[in-house]
Amino acid sequence: MIAVRGLRKARARWRNPGLQALAAALLVLVILLGAWWQASQWYRSRLIAHRHDQEAVSAGLYSNALSLAIQREVSRLHELRAYVQANPSDPLFAAHFDAYAAALYAGAQGVRSLMVAPGGTVAYVYPLAGNEAVIGYRPADDPRPSVQADVGRAVRTMQTVISAPVDLPRGAVGLIAYQAVRGNLGDWGLVSMLLDVSALFDEAGLSTRSPAFDFALRDTSGHVFYGPAGVFARDPIVSTVDLPEGTWQLGYVPKEGWSVPAEEHLAFDLTGLAVVLLLAGLTYLVTNRQQRLALDVERRSAEIAEVNARLQAAALEERQRLARDLHDSVSQALYGISLGAQTARRLLERDPAHAAEPLEYVLSLTKAAIAEMRALIFELRPDSLEREGLVAALTKQAEAIAMRHSLMVASELGTEPELPLPAKEALYRIAQEALNNIARHAEAKRVWLTLRTGTEAVTLTVRDDGVGFDPHREYPGHLGLRSMAERAQGAGGALEVASEAGRGSRLTARVPLGRPGKQPADSSRG
Repeated sequence: MIAVRGLRKARARWRNPGLQALAAALLVLVILLGAWWQASQWYRSRLIAHRHDQEAVSAGLYSNALSLAIQREVSRLHELRAYVQANPSDPLFAAHFDAYAAALYAGAQGVRSLMVAPGGTVAYVYPLAGNEAVIGYRPADDPRPSVQADVGRAVRTMQTVISAPVDLPRGAVGLIAYQAVRGNLGDWGLVSMLLDVSALFDEAGLSTRSPAFDFALRDTSGHVFYGPAGVFARDPIVSTVDLPEGTWQLGYVPKEGWSVPAEEHLAFDLTGLAVVLLLAGLTYLVTNRQQRLALDVERRSAEIAEVNARLQAAALEERQRLARDLHDSVSQALYGISLGAQTARRLLERDPAHAAEPLEYVLSLTKAAIAEMRALIFELRPDSLEREGLVAALTKQAEAIAMRHSLMVASELGTEPELPLPAKEALYRIAQEALNNIARHAEAKRVWLTLRTGTEAVTLTVRDDGVGFDPHREYPGHLGLRSMAERAQGAGGALEVASEAGRGSRLTARVPLGRPGKQPADSSRG
């Protein structure tokens, strides 16, 4: 008992408009905060993407600058090759080489050394200091297969070939560029150049960005030969560095990763949060007002329902009075006509050819009148529906329609459904209106009337083989379809109408079990 009282108090408290409005505002706040967070993350991602695009332009410029730096240094190798090719048998070549190489070396930032190898054997090196061990070295006989392949490719193609990176003293990384030289009598030898990658980075201007960015270079095989190897695992900007033969990839990424300073997105976040709070406040105000209006509507609806109940009770009493009067007068009169017709038939047996036919008509008319009178009693007295049941009412209605309009009515009504009286009356009125419409307009010969009880609803189906009609068309002055739909909705159910020209019509009304309905005004006879 205490729990029940507590539940009632909780329900009463929940009906408070202010509490419901607060709950709605909190729900909206939670949803909008989630949306605001997603929008904030999206805005930050757009800022990062914008920064990424800006830095991609810088990366492209740096990769182009590095390509130009390499090409400038390789052009010195081309000059050295031209010089050697023009003086292949100069007796003073050694002295002239030192002078010419010194001039080339003087303006080169990334060149470590220049070498000339007549017949494939290094004989001249500039500067010689620190490179004495290179004299007599034959690149074509290097134990490393990659070097042999590079030299062979340079001789075959007569193009500049840059070898794979090599380690230099003090942790530096170098590159060796080869180019073949041919004389009047065929292959003369090689010229080569040792390049310092760090110096090339300085020449391209990349070293000035290194405090804020990490750079790395990798070859076409994916081997990182310069810079931190982890750069390519940190979502870098990757730009292509063009070489005389082949390409490299330059990886370019901020040291702190791709992030956005707080001041760049703070205004967006604060504006979005203010909008969220404003909408939550508006939700509270609007919901509170709507709930108060709903309570007023509910209270007034209850008052109207009470008035309608009193009016329906008065109408019911009037219908019962009319039903009693009709039963005492019309039914007795029709029964007397039937008895009189039967007596007349017996008296007129002497001339049956002339008397039997009209008397049979009187008898059939009497039976039809009795059936119609009973159906009328059901129409005027809903309590008869409660006492005798929906199945009995539909049976009598079907019989009356069949006899009155010479229709073949096939009924399949089953057992009495467990429905409240308003729902039964709604189904009865729908069947009555549908049968009357068929008799008046359908030009049908056969009618099928079905009532089935399912697990959740009771289904009434009225079908005919008449001319059919357009269920979506408006028929001025005829409110039957609208009235039937309102009755089905008032009982908590729905009405479906299907029809095609020349193929009859099918009307289906479904009413849920155990739900009392609210009846509209009677229009079944209109």
